Amino acid sequence: MGLGKIISALPFIWMVIGFIAAFQHFRAAGGPLTCADFGDVAMMIVSGPLNYLGFSPHFSGCDLPVSR
Repeated sequence: MGLGKIISALPFIWMVIGFIAAFQHFRAAGGPLTCADFGDVAMMIVSGPLNYLGFSPHFSGCDLPVSR
């Protein structure tokens, strides 16, 4: 396996680990998901393995437009 293939596989593996961490976190939390929870899921996926090293990203700015 060439070095290029290994380097191109790293972001995919990083995101898979982040997805697993997000799934574990929100499965344990239970309850309905809010807008901020969707932001947290996205940030957890991007942060990947850092979730297991204590980095716990949280998304707080979530203002949805109110339909009238």
